[in-house]
Amino acid sequence: MNLDGEVVRVSATIEPNEEGEVIVPLQGGSQAFPARSYDPQAEFAEGERVLVLEQAGRVLYVSAVT
Repeated sequence: MNLDGEVVRVSATIEPNEEGEVIVPLQGGSQAFPARSYDPQAEFAEGERVLVLEQAGRVLYVSAVT
């Protein structure tokens, strides 16, 4: 399953150089995925919407929605 380009919601804050979590809507439900910022210095708070740029295994690399 390729999630690149999807807009998802942060469910656990993503700190710089740390892993957080996002919620991805899937098949009428939702699933949590570990996530990191594509920019290692960026931070995303719980509830923010972010864009999935890349996926490595189950870890999603996200950026701000512009």
